[in-house]
Amino acid sequence: MQFWDHIEELRKRFFRIIIVVISLMIIVFSFKSFLFDTILFGPLNKNFITYQFICHFFPKSNVCNFNYFIDLQNLTISGQFIKHISISFLISLFLAFPYIIWELWLFVKPGLYDNEKKSAIKILVNSILLFIIGTLFSYFIIIPLTINFFYNYQVSARVINQFTLDSYFTTFTTLLVLLGLVFELPIIIYFLIKFNIVSINTLKKQRKIIFLIILIIAAYITPGGDPISLTIMTAPLYLLFEFSLMIANNRLKHKKSNI
Repeated sequence: MQFWDHIEELRKRFFRIIIVVISLMIIVFSFKSFLFDTILFGPLNKNFITYQFICHFFPKSNVCNFNYFIDLQNLTISGQFIKHISISFLISLFLAFPYIIWELWLFVKPGLYDNEKKSAIKILVNSILLFIIGTLFSYFIIIPLTINFFYNYQVSARVINQFTLDSYFTTFTTLLVLLGLVFELPIIIYFLIKFNIVSINTLKKQRKIIFLIILIIAAYITPGGDPISLTIMTAPLYLLFEFSLMIANNRLKHKKSNI
C-alpha cells in the first residue's frame, strides 16, 4: 500500500471508532441514575460492599465509623450538565477501549511477522486485563478508603468537610487511572529484563528494598494510618512484583530450553 492508502485506511478506522464511541456515549448518557447513583457515587454510600466486607471481618477498623451520607456541591450553573456529558464520554471511551485496540491492531497487523503478531497479541491482552484489574481494585478498595479518610480528617472541629462535584470526580478518575497503570508492573518488569536494563537476579536479591519501596508507595496512595488499609494496598502490589518475577523467570527458562 502507498502512503496515502495507509492514511485513508487509518481515517476509515478512526471514523468507525468515533461512531462507536458516540453511540456508547448516547447510551451511557441515557442511564443517568444508574451511572451516577449506583456506580460513580457508590463509594459514598455507607452500605457500599467494601465497607460491609471490612466491618464484617475487622469491626474495630476506622472504616466502620462510616455512618453518614455525603452530599456533593455543584458551584457552577451548568456544572452538573457538563459533568454528565464529560463523564458519559469518559465511560464510553473505557467501554469502547477493546474495540479501539482491535481497530488499531487490524491496521498494524499486516506489517508484522507471525512471531511478532503472537507476541503483540499476548502483550496487548495482558496489558488490558491488568489495567482493568487495577481499576477494579481502585474502585472497590482505594477510592472508598480514600473518601473515608479525607471525609473524617479534620484540622479542627471548626472546619467541616464538604466535597465538590469537581473535586470528587478529579480524585475518582485520578485514582482509577493511577492504579490501572500501577498494575502494569508485570509488563514493565518483563521489558526491563528482556532488554537487559535490569537482571532478574538483581531483583530477587533486592526483595527487601523493593518491599520497602512498595510499602512507601502504598502508604502514599492509601491515606491514613489504618494498618488494615495499608495491608490491603501493600499485599496486592507485592504479589504483583512476585508474579512479575515468576513470569520473567519462566520466560528465561523457556528461552534457554529452545537454544
